[in-house]
Amino acid sequence: MSRHIAVLDIGSSKVVCLICQAEDDGTLVVRGAGVVGYAGFRYGKILNEKSLRGALSESITKAEREADRHINSVLVGVPSPFLDLAVSSARVQVTGKGGVSRRDVEALIAESHNFAAPAGFVPIHDTPISFDVDGALSYDMPIGVEGEWLGGVVSHMYADSLFVKLIRDVLSAMKIKVTAFISVPLAEAGFAVPDEVGAGDAILIDVGYMHTDVIWIRNGAVADMRVIDVGGCNFTHDIAYMFELPPIEAEKQKRNFVYSLDYADSVVSIKLPDEVVELSSSMVQEVIDARTSELADMILEEIANMDLDADELSPLYMTGGGVALMRGSCEFISEYMGVDIKVNMPWMPRLSSPNYASAHALMRFAANDETHSGGRASFLEKLKDFFTNS
Repeated sequence: MSRHIAVLDIGSSKVVCLICQAEDDGTLVVRGAGVVGYAGFRYGKILNEKSLRGALSESITKAEREADRHINSVLVGVPSPFLDLAVSSARVQVTGKGGVSRRDVEALIAESHNFAAPAGFVPIHDTPISFDVDGALSYDMPIGVEGEWLGGVVSHMYADSLFVKLIRDVLSAMKIKVTAFISVPLAEAGFAVPDEVGAGDAILIDVGYMHTDVIWIRNGAVADMRVIDVGGCNFTHDIAYMFELPPIEAEKQKRNFVYSLDYADSVVSIKLPDEVVELSSSMVQEVIDARTSELADMILEEIANMDLDADELSPLYMTGGGVALMRGSCEFISEYMGVDIKVNMPWMPRLSSPNYASAHALMRFAANDETHSGGRASFLEKLKDFFTNS
């Protein structure tokens, strides 16, 4: 019997609501989609609450209308600027005679909360990164493994309490229940990072409109994450400022830009309300190349701050609409950083571009959670029993 799943992806410039149908064979079909722009957020602050409230309501209404059904529950993705991450380790004695039990794992996770929770944040989920039984490392759930002591490393994710309250209030007024708040970096880990990475380490770079996330993934869990307050909007603002263009025209120039082209003496004529502006394409190239190089340097710095080596983790994985949609961007950044970078966006029948990757990641996460899928999703399955009702 097919099921319907609804997810909300709250980005830095748009809200996306997807209503999906999960078939018995695991196939996901988008039955309704609502994409609505809004004022966004900056530095972890909503710029205009009224704008967000309107976008939430409108995106859900659009998705419901297209899917021809009303939703009464939804999974909500929390973007990284509204998250706080803590990684800790713990050790507990195995209590049963039949090896490690689920109760022992739950005790381990409870014991791993051995730190002061961040003020102003609420816990949303805990994800085991690794386990050890009497010192023997395991990246799988060690249920039934014989031993005296169970240890482990756990990723703890917290969400901004004001953000959570705002979303709950808006949805409650629409008589919609939040089934869970899920960190977008975690959902993207199981979507944009290939299965073959398995229990290894990977770096995921999500360049959004207002910010860039640098996420360290270990065994499908978030081991570290950093937020850089530079995104696609900065490219647009640079062009607008340098050439005195309206933002909408600057955005067009950014979207039309191709990194690999030799623009030489190419000139673009832009018709404005009061004049026609002649724009040198090579000068636009200089501006975009400079901003891209700066962003690449900032990404490398954050990876180094995580005490990781980008060369050893190559390829890195990139997603998001801020840069990944610009033609030739991946190749330019790869060459500049000296590492292989891939845009691993699984094909989707609708909204199949990197700027919708987080929405599809949440959809896939919700479907995995409901279907108890195995294989690479094992850590997602593990996670489902450790949600915190925030």
